[in-house]
Amino acid sequence: MNKFKTNARILLVIIVSAFIVIPIAAVLLSKVLGVHEGMEVYDMSDKNVKMGRINMDEISFTKNGGEAAGDTGDYLYCIGGDIVCDDDDGTDTLRADGTGTYADAGGGSGGSSYKPTCTSGANAVCKNNHVSTTADNSVSFYDSDGDEWPYYGPSNDEFKGYLGPYSYIPLKISEKNVYLYDGTNGAYSPEAISACYLYGDCPDPDPVPDPVPDPVPDPDPDAPENSNVSTMKCLADNGAKPGDPLCCGQDGVLQDTKYNCPSEYPHCIGYKCGETWGKCSTTEQ
Repeated sequence: MNKFKTNARILLVIIVSAFIVIPIAAVLLSKVLGVHEGMEVYDMSDKNVKMGRINMDEISFTKNGGEAAGDTGDYLYCIGGDIVCDDDDGTDTLRADGTGTYADAGGGSGGSSYKPTCTSGANAVCKNNHVSTTADNSVSFYDSDGDEWPYYGPSNDEFKGYLGPYSYIPLKISEKNVYLYDGTNGAYSPEAISACYLYGDCPDPDPVPDPVPDPVPDPDPDAPENSNVSTMKCLADNGAKPGDPLCCGQDGVLQDTKYNCPSEYPHCIGYKCGETWGKCSTTEQ
C-alpha cells in the first residue's frame, strides 16, 4: 500500500510539472532570453543601416514609363547603401545640400542629405544595397498576412539603387525591423516588417502571394452599408493594358495587369502613388 502511495505521489508530481511548472518556466525563459517559438531573430549585426538621400529639386528622372521632375523638398533615398561619387579615380567629393543630417520618420537618426552631383559634376550614385541589384529598381515588403508593400525608384541608370523621390521620409530601420510611413508620417503598413526584405536575404525567398479573389469580392466592411466598393486593391480600371495611364490621375503608366479591377467592379478609385492602394468599385468616383 505504501509503495502504491509513493508511486501515486511521483505520478502527481510529473503531471503537475508537465502542465504547470514547465509552461511557466518556458514563458519566463522567453521573456528573459527573447526566445519565441517558431521565430528566428533577424541578425542585423553586419547590415548597412544608412539612409542617405539626394535633393531632387527640379531634377528630371524617368519613373513608371513617364518623364517627371522633382519639386522642392523631394529626395531620392539610398536605403541600406552608400552614396558615392561616380568618378574614375575616387578623388571626387560629395556636396551637402545644406540641410545637414535629418531625422527618420520615427524621430531617430536618419542620414545625410547631398546634392545630386559631386564637386566635379559626376553623379552622386547609390551603391552596395539590395535595391541596386533588382531589375526594376524596387523593393517589396510583406506583412504577416502576405500583403505586399512595394517601393520603387527611377528607372534612369544614374539613379539605380535609390527609392523615391519622396517629399517625406518613407521608412525607418529599427533593430531587426523596418517601419513604413506615408506622406503624413503616419504608419503606412499595419505592423513592423522584417528588415530581411530590404537586404534581400529573407529565409523564404517566395513571400506568400495575395489570395486569388472570389469572382465577386465581398463589399468593403469599412464602407457604408450597401456600398459598391470592394476589398480588392488596384492600380487601374478593368481592361487597362500595359502602357495605359494609372488610375485616379496619378503619374506614370501601367506595367502589368496584376492589379487591374475585375469586370464586376471595373472602376479603380482612390489610388495615390506611394501612399495608398486603390479599391475596385462598380461606379466611378
